[in-house]
Amino acid sequence: MVKIHRFLQGKKVIKRAKSATTNAQSVINDSAYYSLQPIERLKSKFSYGCAYCGSKESVGLDHFIPVSKGGPDCLVNFIPACDSCNTKKRNLDPKIWYKSQSFYSPQRWQMILEVLGKTESNYNRIPHL
Repeated sequence: MVKIHRFLQGKKVIKRAKSATTNAQSVINDSAYYSLQPIERLKSKFSYGCAYCGSKESVGLDHFIPVSKGGPDCLVNFIPACDSCNTKKRNLDPKIWYKSQSFYSPQRWQMILEVLGKTESNYNRIPHL
């Protein structure tokens, strides 16, 4: 479904519709299926809670390096995150965002880096597939 705002006129409407269609197609084309076992193993490393705040409410997967910043849509870039943290983090730098949160924990940060196979010096490096 393509959402078009009524206040747009002429070429802007066409451009907005094409953009929405392209974005939807890229999401469908880039979608991948993952077996449950590696995802469960990842979640278990954080006791089935959010890697950032520890909440066990509505935990899904966050792209550690945002897709909009070049992060891949794959297991080596996923980290368990509650809906609240995932929404607040958006496409921000994970380290800068996390360290600005009241629930920031140096131990949790180190665990996140360890699970992702990263260090302080390469935390924002895009994983190679």
